Amino acid sequence: MAKSTRDLEGSLKFRFERRDGVNWIAIAGEVDEASDFTPIMRMTGRAVIDLGAVKRINSMGVHNWITFVRHCEKVGVDLTFERCPPVLVGQMSMIRNFMGTEPHVRSVLVPYSCPACGRAHEELLVIAAGAAVQPTVACPSCKSSMQLEELPETYDEVLRRL
Repeated sequence: MAKSTRDLEGSLKFRFERRDGVNWIAIAGEVDEASDFTPIMRMTGRAVIDLGAVKRINSMGVHNWITFVRHCEKVGVDLTFERCPPVLVGQMSMIRNFMGTEPHVRSVLVPYSCPACGRAHEELLVIAAGAAVQPTVACPSCKSSMQLEELPETYDEVLRRL
């Protein structure tokens, strides 16, 4: 499996791999006015995008993201998204077609915090029939009950759309 990492102008980093004949790309950093998705936009076929390390998105980043997704749909690149972080789930709940007109979202990260030990944790939620966000989960550190950091309605809205 070939691996490469590219630092682009701005604060986005891409890591490209070929997995089972499919392009797999991990995106890390901040999606903003300097974000350049050209390396992905040049691809053909199918691509799985791991978004788990995206930390922030601003208004110009939203514009760049939507331009990227629309371009991929127009030229026939089949995008599948996995490990969508809370910052993107928030955008998905507010902007219809943020992940495309027929989004293929495999999983999202749900944020929790532990009032007992202060630990923050993101739980992976695989998108499937009957998938739902749990209001509490056990803390991996102290086993206390962690609380959901987002409004459950945000995730409910996203799950309805997918």
